[in-house]
Parts: sequence; C-alpha cells; structure tokens
Amino acid sequence: MALKTNSKKFRENLRKYIIDNFNFDEYFINTGIQLEHDFNLVKKVIIDTFNKEKYYSNEYAIKHGIAPAKMFYDWCCGLPLYLICDDFILGDSVETLGNLLEQTDAEKSKYNDMQSMQMIIDLIYRELTK
Repeated sequence: MALKTNSKKFRENLRKYIIDNFNFDEYFINTGIQLEHDFNLVKKVIIDTFNKEKYYSNEYAIKHGIAPAKMFYDWCCGLPLYLICDDFILGDSVETLGNLLEQTDAEKSKYNDMQSMQMIIDLIYRELTK
C-alpha cells in the first residue's frame, strides 16, 4: 500500500530525494561554499534561488493571480541550477513518484507522466515552504 503524502515516512523519502538531487558541486563552483548535506540548508538555498530566478515578481504574480506554487512549477520546468529535476521533468515521473510513495506497479498506473510531474513538483514545493 502506498504511503500517504502527509506521512512521516513519505516526508523522509521526499527530503532525502531533495538532498540527493541538490547539485552541491555546482553550488560550490558558483559560491565557493561547501554546503552541508542538511535539509534546512538545502531548503534555504533552493527557496532563495527560486526567489531570485523566478520569472515573475511577487507583485506581478499577486496582481495577475499567479500562485507561488505555479511559479515554482514553471521554475522547475526550466531545469533550475541547484535542484536537479531531470529525472521527473525529462525522465519517468511516474516511476519517481512511485518510488517516493513506495507504490506498487498497480498503484503507479493511477497517474500519467504529466500528473506525476505536477504532483512531484507540488510536493517538493510544499515541503520546501513548510
């Protein structure tokens, strides 16, 4: 049976996934800072980078009703520098989501690639903004 997205085990899986897909080498090259493999530090760098690189300003987004999660989705689809999104943007998002949720093959078939990609990005954003 698949994990629920609010379960402790899922959150552990997601945090590990985020850390495993953080580009520590690129961060070091650009900043000269050797970042620890700590979720809170990684979370801060990703959110700070998102806020610097996102396409819309907060004022523009609010004025035009663009949700921050939508901006994060657009940012991830642009393959950001420090958060490696290739496996679920360019690869098999159904498999990635299935691994995070510890789904069986039958459970994985509930979502297509686009639904899985959207769900992964939404879940990452939710975890990073908690």
